Amino acid sequence: MFVLYVRYFSNTEIPNHLLSPFFFPFSLRYQMGFRSLFLSTILIAFISFGSTTQNFTSSPNDLKALIGFSRCLESAIPDWNSSTSSDYCTWSGVTCVGTRVVRLELGSTQLTGKICESLACLDQLRVLKLSKNLFTGSLPHSLFHLPNLEIMDFSNNQFEGSIDTTMCSSFTQLRVFKLSSNYFSGEIPRNLGDCSSLQHLSINKNNLSGSLPESIFLLQNLNELYLQDNKLSRPLSEGVGKLSNLLEFDISNNEFSGILPNIFGGLTRLKVFYAGSNRFTGPLPASLVNSVSLQMLNLKINSLAGSVNFNCSALKNIVLINNQSNCSVLFSLMNCLRLEGICLGSSDHFNYGETTC
Repeated sequence: MFVLYVRYFSNTEIPNHLLSPFFFPFSLRYQMGFRSLFLSTILIAFISFGSTTQNFTSSPNDLKALIGFSRCLESAIPDWNSSTSSDYCTWSGVTCVGTRVVRLELGSTQLTGKICESLACLDQLRVLKLSKNLFTGSLPHSLFHLPNLEIMDFSNNQFEGSIDTTMCSSFTQLRVFKLSSNYFSGEIPRNLGDCSSLQHLSINKNNLSGSLPESIFLLQNLNELYLQDNKLSRPLSEGVGKLSNLLEFDISNNEFSGILPNIFGGLTRLKVFYAGSNRFTGPLPASLVNSVSLQMLNLKINSLAGSVNFNCSALKNIVLINNQSNCSVLFSLMNCLRLEGICLGSSDHFNYGETTC
């Protein structure tokens, strides 16, 4: 219990020790307003001191969400003990601001089981990382509507089902979205372009099919786009050229077909382009062979043809196995002074450097 004793001093009665630098680092004249200033300072100090002594008060909804999540697991999280529930902010993988959970990071912890709806009650969650575990089943649709989420990483699990088609109606702050190395099927959500803050998208190594949704080309902040090892098909849209901030783009091991569009002139920051093991035909577009930013290019196992003359001011590695334009490519690469690896032949004996074919 705190007792506050307040005494009013006259203009000239204030003791010298209360005017010392310990209390005030500046000098004041004894004016009428000083009395109220002095009392306010004492009261503020008292209130501040009292607030630091308050006990931890948990958030009932966040606690309930965490306990519900743990009950759906087939394997226990060692220090998640309901008997110490008042201290859930100290549990492993949990980060709080005040009493609200803002980060849940339990990657590579060998967790098994399914994800329950209760996890979606963590409405202040900003980071959700559950990668490299053994989760199964589908993801609750409510999980795709956490309004403050910035990073979602469920990669390297055994999830299945479709990706929520309305996810971006709530994910306005989502920057990183990772669902790679699972068993998701169906098409890429048509409204993906509404995730306007998205910088990294990796949904590779799943069973996704169909074409790229046109809305994806509205993602002006996108730096990394990984779509490899799926069943995506149809010609590659010219809309890709609108992704002006793209640094890495991988569509290898899909079923894309037709001619590579001449869209690389708009991708002035692109450093990595992998499109191997598809069904592309025809010549390489001029904007691709003249790219001044491209460092890594892999177009192996397609049906590309025609003469090629690379302007390789930045190119370091190139892989063009089993295409028909390899001979002309070899001569055009003689002036590629930065080149560290070449792989052009139909077998590994035609390699240079350390490029993996």
